[in-house]
Amino acid sequence: MKIIKVKYIIPLLISAFVFLSPISKAHALVPIPDIAPSVQNPKIKVDPDILTVKPWNIRCTVYEGLVDKKIEKINEQEEKHYKKYIGLSKDLEDFIEERESEGYGMSEIKKDLKTLNEKIDKYNQDHDIYLEKLMNIKNNICTHTEDEYKNSIKAAKDALKEVRKDVVDIKTYYYTDIRPDILEFKQQLISEEE
Repeated sequence: MKIIKVKYIIPLLISAFVFLSPISKAHALVPIPDIAPSVQNPKIKVDPDILTVKPWNIRCTVYEGLVDKKIEKINEQEEKHYKKYIGLSKDLEDFIEERESEGYGMSEIKKDLKTLNEKIDKYNQDHDIYLEKLMNIKNNICTHTEDEYKNSIKAAKDALKEVRKDVVDIKTYYYTDIRPDILEFKQQLISEEE
């Protein structure tokens, strides 16, 4: 039988002692004063709502920050979209003016421009409604109940769906109506030159 070295026996004994010894509870060496009697003192009137922290009160402050970030992001995106749509409208106006000065009839593309401007106006109105609903959520988030908050979030999501629908509507209108009319006009120019 081999002799076990002393350097292996000591860690074995320590680990056996730690795992096999009964675990006892920790006790405070200094007594902690009881808070409850001071709250129950009849001379001091304490509102019970102050003592209990409701989960919604904690979450509403977190949600308030999230809504702020969402509003900032939407304002940045709105500038990008609005500049793009106004630029598209301006380019189309310039195209019409140039061709009319050359003596070409642009009645079809003028109708397209009018419809495009109406769609851009609808987008702006729907976007303002969506932003207004988000601002309403931000301003009243901690004064509303959780159910009212959920309902206002649902209303804001519905407004966002309308905004997205407007964006898709503008894009499809450009590709299905405006662009083919411009290409048709360019084809007429090429056929007249030949």
